[in-house]
Amino acid sequence: MNIKNFALYRIALGGLMLAASNFGHAQVPTNFPTLTVTTNFPSAVANGSIFLANNLTPTNVGYYVMIVTNDGSPVWYRELTNAGWDFKVLPNGYLHYAQTIRALTYTGGGDVTHEILDEQYNPVESLHGGNG
Repeated sequence: MNIKNFALYRIALGGLMLAASNFGHAQVPTNFPTLTVTTNFPSAVANGSIFLANNLTPTNVGYYVMIVTNDGSPVWYRELTNAGWDFKVLPNGYLHYAQTIRALTYTGGGDVTHEILDEQYNPVESLHGGNG
């Protein structure tokens, strides 16, 4: 990645973090996962947000993609109908996550839909694999 692209990536990521911080810390749904943060080296923790997707849930916990602070407080989240995977910022500043649409128990994997969101968390595109 060259310096110009890296700088643009940092600017886009900074804008995304600023937009995320504007959502505040609202009341979460009752099925939102409880997050516990354990830090062995507090001085080694960087500022910023953590992007998570849960795909294994205990009883009464929903599937979510979420952005949380270093202490585990939610900044933004979206409830999913099935397991979420690979929630991250793409090089163009958009967000990506994959949601399971069909689990394949014999392989441990599954079929997913890749969701792309813009900087304001609006859906931009859904990508589905072809040929089964």
